[in-house]
Amino acid sequence: MSTTEPAATTSTKKPFYKRWWFILLVIILVIAAIAGATGSDDTDNAPTSTSPSASSSDDQDEGTAEQASDEEDGAEIVAGIGDTVQSGDFEITVNSVGEPTATIGGEVTEETAQGEYIPVNLSLTNTGSDAAYVMNSDIELKAGETTYSSSTDALFALEDAFVFEEVNPGNTLTGTLVFDVPAGTPVDELVFSGGIFDEAAIIKLG
Repeated sequence: MSTTEPAATTSTKKPFYKRWWFILLVIILVIAAIAGATGSDDTDNAPTSTSPSASSSDDQDEGTAEQASDEEDGAEIVAGIGDTVQSGDFEITVNSVGEPTATIGGEVTEETAQGEYIPVNLSLTNTGSDAAYVMNSDIELKAGETTYSSSTDALFALEDAFVFEEVNPGNTLTGTLVFDVPAGTPVDELVFSGGIFDEAAIIKLG
């Protein structure tokens, strides 16, 4: 009697890429890759924000720089009657402004204005280290945009006339200048320039 043995059963293994754990791993990797790409795009497209304090600090620095630049470029140096103001190597002070007058001086030295004289008493001090000249063209009177120079003829009629001459360091010149302007002219300011390259000092007379 022959015994028939049952046939051996051969099991076929699935390829690894068909196994559930491999498929799950691929899905996780794909999701992670998509999430990473999306986060990178959001970062690239996000607007750059500037800290308010940093922006405020930058604006303040720019304002300070502009102010310093203006001072170097020469902003107007403005003063009033009785104030002392610097221009170049000179300090100038307008001590007083007299009433307009048609004539000036005594019987012998009297001078008559073409319009009217405006007397201005002032002081100039040389604050530099060298002697320097003060000239007639250095001091002018202004009415609006119109400029007037002092009258040299009228200076001879004054006892306290301002003399244009060389001033040694530390010395002060004090005297009166007269300006011949049209009658009724409302003068605004006296302008003094201590040098060709120096910013002028402006003394308001009103």
